[in-house]
Amino acid sequence: MIVIEAPAKLNLGLKVLGQRSDGFHELDTVFVSINLFDTLELKPLNDGIIIECNHPAVPLDERNLVWQAIIRLQNAYSISDGVQVKIQKRIPVGGGLAGGSSDAAAVLRALPLLWNIQVDDEVMRSIANQLGADVYYCYCGGTQRGRDIGTELQPIANKCVLTLAILPQPWSISTAAVFKAYHQIPKQPDFSIDQVVAALAHGDRLQLCESLENSLMLSAFLVEPRLAGVYKSLDQAGFFVQMTGSGSTLYVILPDYTEFVRLKAIYPGEIIVCSILNALPSAIMNNK
Repeated sequence: MIVIEAPAKLNLGLKVLGQRSDGFHELDTVFVSINLFDTLELKPLNDGIIIECNHPAVPLDERNLVWQAIIRLQNAYSISDGVQVKIQKRIPVGGGLAGGSSDAAAVLRALPLLWNIQVDDEVMRSIANQLGADVYYCYCGGTQRGRDIGTELQPIANKCVLTLAILPQPWSISTAAVFKAYHQIPKQPDFSIDQVVAALAHGDRLQLCESLENSLMLSAFLVEPRLAGVYKSLDQAGFFVQMTGSGSTLYVILPDYTEFVRLKAIYPGEIIVCSILNALPSAIMNNK
């Protein structure tokens, strides 16, 4: 059996650059992995695929990215063996934290060990990009600048030690609806992800907070006004609050424990305190 943890993804800034002819949007963002994990257990089968999960909203068939990742890896390397995957979800579903993408990426990292195969980096990159825009980042991890649709990655230096309060909302937002709304709102003031990159390189938390913007936040508020209400209440209380991806999850950068206590006193929802991971967790062979 192989056990592997799949970390959530967070966007430190996200800028929409424009829309491509195929309908996808060009982005500029900084990805980080955080220590909020799903745990996956993989056991070999003679054939077939079995997926189990503790969350009722997660599909257990070919709609699941984990299933699709297994099929693509089998096809790429002519593997006839099957696998059973048990997923213990801790990453909120549908909140912009890339839980499904990270689970698929974790399977792509773990299966070569389970099946004892050598894989080619370009083949794995191709498989990941076919599965979704976030999967290749989740396969690589680290602090990376993401361009194109998020699939062109560049490792960047990060000297910031951050404590993050992740605020998942009890409802999800359609990514397609958010991008559609993006084209309906007035043009926003320009900003640059270069400033985010510079703040991380210098370890300047205050500069980072001042640099973070998300082009999709106002359109997410248009799609889901309740999210705008949560954001406004935290902003007016003096917290630095941002949105990851296309929502609905918000996060607060906490300068110290006192701010966490203050946040807990006024915010009634779930709070998950996290930090940034420098590297992805390794797959572990468990012979139990």
